[in-house]
Amino acid sequence: MIFINKLVQTDIWIRETADYIADIGRRSQTCQTAEEANQLLGQLETYMKPRQREQEERMKRIETAAIMLYGKANY
Repeated sequence: MIFINKLVQTDIWIRETADYIADIGRRSQTCQTAEEANQLLGQLETYMKPRQREQEERMKRIETAAIMLYGKANY
């Protein structure tokens, strides 16, 4: 159950992040100055930084669960 829950959480994170990055891409097309582009980049970094740590932890838990389920040799 832990394995499936972590996979679902990871999938949700991937979808949310992809949507956010697509939004940043659309907004980047309206940037007219380097300052506007840097502000947008700062927003992206602010969004990604805490989520990246969370996702790395989820991936570690998925790996641990996969090893428990399938064994180290099969992983």
